[in-house]
Order: sequence, then C-alpha cells, then structure tokens
Amino acid sequence: MKLKICVRLLGNSAPDLDTSRILAWDSSLWEVHDSRIDSLALNGHSDLPSWGYSDVALAVLAC
Repeated sequence: MKLKICVRLLGNSAPDLDTSRILAWDSSLWEVHDSRIDSLALNGHSDLPSWGYSDVALAVLAC
C-alpha cells in the first residue's frame, strides 16, 4: 500500500518547474492523489497574515 499525497503549489511557480516529473515519479512509498497537482494563488482566500493558508483552509481546498 502506498501513501497518497496531495501536492499544492502556493503562489506563482517557477517557469521551468515541470510538474509532470513529479506525477511520473515511480516511488514504492507514495503516489500523488488523483494524479493531480493543485495551484493556489496567494489572494483573499488565504486566512493567515502574509497571504498564508492555515491547515483548516487547506483542508477545505483538499484533493
């Protein structure tokens, strides 16, 4: 059994970031949940100072 992880990118990602390499990674320990990588903007939906997200806010946006 593999650990399912959710991957979220906060803010603007680097132009050369290739998320397909993360999805294609063959690990015997983990897999990306639903084969999806979410991207969250730093905006009014964040609920902490300095555009941060709390665990509760991230749980609402969970995979």
